Amino acid sequence: FGEKPHVSFCERLGRKNTDRPRPIKVCLTNGDAAVHLQKCGKRLRDIPATRRVFVAPDLTHEEREEWKKLVELMKARKTANPEHHFYISRGEVWCDQSPTTRNQ
Repeated sequence: FGEKPHVSFCERLGRKNTDRPRPIKVCLTNGDAAVHLQKCGKRLRDIPATRRVFVAPDLTHEEREEWKKLVELMKARKTANPEHHFYISRGEVWCDQSPTTRNQ
């Protein structure tokens, strides 16, 4: 991804669980490096070893609550329509089959 960012702090979040790996919080010394890492994070899916790695943005408490509501809405729609693929983009739940089905 180019230049290596300087990490000022790194820790695992949550309680130890055998079901799945815990997320890692990484604090960088430079805000521009964080933005660059966020943009390049999508390319991690192209590498087999990091296919399941996701780089999440730094969110406020209110933004995290809003995201949780969107995920719950998406899960409800997915349960009601299992043949469709739903995703979250620009603060809304979308369906790849037909954009007119969003936020009903």
